[in-house]
Amino acid sequence: MPTTTHDLIIIGGGIAGRFCAWNATNRGLRTLLLDPDDARASAAWASGGMLAPVAEGLTGGLLEIGLAARAAWPDAIRRLQQQSATPLTLDHGIVVPLAPETSRAPMAGYLEQMRARADIVMLGDEPDALPAQAGFERAALVRDEFVVAPRAVLAALAQATADSVEVVRDKAEQIRVVSGAVHVEGTAAAYTGRSVVVCAGHRAGLIRGLEPFLPGTVTGERGALLYVRSDNRPPWTIFDHGLTGVTYLVPTDDGYRIGATADPEDRCRTVRPEEIDLLLSRAASLWHDPGAEVVEAVAGARPVGPLTTGEPLVGPLDPDRRIWGLLGMHRNGILFSPFLADKLIEKVAVCLSS
Repeated sequence: MPTTTHDLIIIGGGIAGRFCAWNATNRGLRTLLLDPDDARASAAWASGGMLAPVAEGLTGGLLEIGLAARAAWPDAIRRLQQQSATPLTLDHGIVVPLAPETSRAPMAGYLEQMRARADIVMLGDEPDALPAQAGFERAALVRDEFVVAPRAVLAALAQATADSVEVVRDKAEQIRVVSGAVHVEGTAAAYTGRSVVVCAGHRAGLIRGLEPFLPGTVTGERGALLYVRSDNRPPWTIFDHGLTGVTYLVPTDDGYRIGATADPEDRCRTVRPEEIDLLLSRAASLWHDPGAEVVEAVAGARPVGPLTTGEPLVGPLDPDRRIWGLLGMHRNGILFSPFLADKLIEKVAVCLSS
């Protein structure tokens, strides 16, 4: 028999699940969060933390979600700071290299079109506009986009919900709706609630009972991240759409983070030596720093799909509105989560009150 009863069960303790739990408890819902791992297993742990829909080159519906989500972050940071002791900041400015590689030409055209919707200035037209360490001749600086430290956000969310959200280290194996209640079978125990929100990323497809409600397959795209110690960090975040794929450098207090999308079929959380060498080589082509010292290397799977449209799946999954999902945010989970979680939990709360 189920061991606990809650208004809402959230499956997944990454950035999306934590924001859902925070919004749910702020609305007075009795909330249980299920996840077999700690925060270090989440995709956010291996994320650069960019809140940059324009620098990332988003289009269509993803761009509109991204712009709305970016605008929601300052208030989310303010409210989180009021409820936790973790320092949080939004660091402004994302630089997108535009030359000399010809592969960057499409991004140059896109940014020109986006100047009406973002604060963009060109760097490189004036002498000494770019530091000598920069490995590019011309770039666009998107001044109204930000970077946040994902691990600090996860810590702040955990602190803000420590006394109001029950967290259980258990893996959801099956979901069933019986007589208007949601039953979640875990590996260690069973749980019941009035509704459930699935934020399990690429693992959602492994939960029995969800198959009829997912419009496709939620897969994982692996991302690799290096933490580098250096006295020679770049003055802004660099996000490159180069010939070898997306590479980004994000300044930190004692150096910077280097990230890139890796093999989408690979689920390994260990970054292999050859991958470290490749990331350092790609970073060196953007920022000359021979003294960089790698202090941590981590990889994680970012959920993609389900998703015939390529857009996130946000909303009810079943006709009775008992099973909800926040899935398929690709590499935009950090950017989208506060905005989409707030909208989703608002709808869940309305359904539970009716």
